[in-house]
Amino acid sequence: MTPIKDSLTGNDNAFEFILIGSVLAFIIGMGLQIYVVLAKAAVFSLIDFGIGVGSLLTGTGLGYGAKKFGDREQSGTTTTITETK
Repeated sequence: MTPIKDSLTGNDNAFEFILIGSVLAFIIGMGLQIYVVLAKAAVFSLIDFGIGVGSLLTGTGLGYGAKKFGDREQSGTTTTITETK
């Protein structure tokens, strides 16, 4: 179970939404591919499914990042880089 948990968590051992979403999208995509081809004898475009899920995960990740950035700006914990000689 440790390799699975390690692949779904970040550096702080907290589960990352984007990683869980990616794994779920892969499992669902494979399941749909098998179901549509075997049960329905139709063509399933895994590429189109991947583009849609990728767009959804990208938008969610950007929104989450913007929210974290806004929270950091409001709390006043910004980092200043100073140059020393």
